[in-house]
Amino acid sequence: MKVGFIGLGIMGKPMAKNLVKAGYDLIVHDLNDVPVKELVSLRVDSADSSKEVAAKSEIKSRCFRTRRMSRRLFWEITA
Repeated sequence: MKVGFIGLGIMGKPMAKNLVKAGYDLIVHDLNDVPVKELVSLRVDSADSSKEVAAKSEIKSRCFRTRRMSRRLFWEITA
């Protein structure tokens, strides 16, 4: 089962790493390439967009600081 994770900031990256340690198969996306590359080195798949994460995962998770970011993600995925 593929888990999608969007938002790899201060809280998101450690949460995604814990999912990897627990044995979950992840696909991730973030606007910043640095945490994405770090997770890819742990054998995590990366996506070019949030929409791709949503399409390729059965379970979706996101970690954002603001409601505005959450709304933007919602419109990006549903557009």
